[in-house]
This record gives sequence, C-alpha cells and structure tokens, in this order.
Amino acid sequence: MRAVNLLPDARRSRPRASGGGSSSYVLLGVLGALLVGVVVYVLALNQVSAQRGELARLSAETRAAEARTAAFGAFGDFAAVKRTRLASVSALAEARFDWERLVREIAHLLPAGTWLTDLEATSTPQATGATAPAAAASGTASTGPSLNLSACAPDQRIVAVALVRLRRLHGAEEVKLAESKRGSSESGQGVSSAGTADSAAGDCGRTGTRPNYKIDVTIAFAPQARPEQVQGEDRRIPARLGGGE
Repeated sequence: MRAVNLLPDARRSRPRASGGGSSSYVLLGVLGALLVGVVVYVLALNQVSAQRGELARLSAETRAAEARTAAFGAFGDFAAVKRTRLASVSALAEARFDWERLVREIAHLLPAGTWLTDLEATSTPQATGATAPAAAASGTASTGPSLNLSACAPDQRIVAVALVRLRRLHGAEEVKLAESKRGSSESGQGVSSAGTADSAAGDCGRTGTRPNYKIDVTIAFAPQARPEQVQGEDRRIPARLGGGE
C-alpha cells in the first residue's frame, strides 16, 4: 500500500540538494590552509630578518676585532723577532765547542817526554787553509769540529801511549795518525836539560843520541758532546800504555 502525504505543498519538507554541504567544508579547509601558509610565511620572514640583523652585528664586531688586531700587529712582529733571535742564540750556544777545555785535556793527557809543535783547529766540518792537507791525508770526514796536532816523541811506545790517551778527549769520535816519522840520525841539534831537543821547524831533534819522532794526528769531534752514549763503558787506559789502571 502506498503512503500518501496529506500536507499541503507549502508545509511539505523539500529534500536537500546533494553535495552542497561538502563543498562548504572544502572551501573552509582551503581557507584554513591559506591562513596557515600565511602565518608560516610571516614567521619565516621574521626569522630571516632577525638572522640578517644578527649577521650584520657579528660582521661589525669582526671588523672591529680585525682593526684592534691590526693595531697590535707591531707588537706581534717584535715578539716574532725576539723568538727568532733567541733561537739563533740558542743554536750558536749549542754548537759552541769548548776549546779551553780541549787545551787543558791535551796538557793532561800527553805523556811525559812529548811536546807539541803545532796545533790547528776548526769548528766547522770543512777543513780550510793549512788544515786541508792534513785532513785529506788522514781521510777524516767529520761532521763536527776537528783538530790537527803535530808533536814530538822520543820513541814509538810514547807515540802509541799518546794516541790511546788522545782518544779520551771529551767528544772525540776518531783519532787518526797521519804521519809518524823519525828524524835524521845526522841531525846535529842539541838536547835541553829536560831531555827534549831544541828542534827547528819540521825536525824534532834528539833525545840523548837517538832522533825523536815527529807525529801528525787528526782528531774528529762530535758536533755535540753525548756523554750518555759512553755510560757503562770501560774507557780506562791500561797501565801498559801509560794509564793509571
């Protein structure tokens, strides 16, 4: 059975058009999204402006600091010059060789009956001047100071004692005998009361009736003394070679 609506047309409810409500919701959603986008854009723009202001402030502070640094640059140059000079003086002090101690040691180490006729030294590895022939003859290639020593001795035993003792010089790396030559038996030079000859240049004269020996020795030293390298070593001179042990 079919239902019949008895209400007049003016009072009858009309059905709503389909899709009208959803369109309004979509419109509201679009408007909300636009509003959120505008808010985000404004906040980002404000943040960028604040960061630009901070960057400008930091740039100004950097320029001011650079200006202060440039004003104190002269003091920095003075400090660098001071450090350079101190380093140079320290290097010279470390490379300095104690020649006074060397002469004292030679005076104590040479055995009795031996005397010096010539002593030439150089603080550089290269031999120069009169020291070059002796260094070339000995074949010494030193990296530190070197000493060329000429002396007279009465016999070969004293020469051997002198060579062994010269090895005890502080910092000595190598002791080489360049020449050991006996004088002429026809030499007519006199002998002093101490037993040493009044020798002329190049001749050691006589001790008693026997001609003396003339020796040339080249001694190479280390650039710097290294006493820690000889700790624990037995460097005593035996009694048979003139030592005290």
